[in-house]
Amino acid sequence: MSEGDVRQGNTNRGDDGIWNIIGSAYLWKAVVWLCLWGFFVEIEFGTVFFIASILLVVYCTLGSEERKAGEMSAYSVFNEGFKAIDGTLTAEQFDREIRSGPGRVGTSKSD
Repeated sequence: MSEGDVRQGNTNRGDDGIWNIIGSAYLWKAVVWLCLWGFFVEIEFGTVFFIASILLVVYCTLGSEERKAGEMSAYSVFNEGFKAIDGTLTAEQFDREIRSGPGRVGTSKSD
């Protein structure tokens, strides 16, 4: 390592893998959560804290990003013209399968 690297703050020696883990935001969030959970267990609200935490994680990770142009939703009610994606089992297809068996199901409505 040269003197110029030290002056510029480049002190990477290739052994910083553990520091990436220790400095990880996820690790610190987990440590804080465990401490809070321990506190709530002590005051006998551990289960409530655990369930509230799960609900908060689900809410925060639902994803609110917009779909790209032309990208279809897995739920046909959110698509233009209620168009279903390929491979979707429709009520009409299910009805045909029940009435005539899965081997005779075609894509036409006249089956």
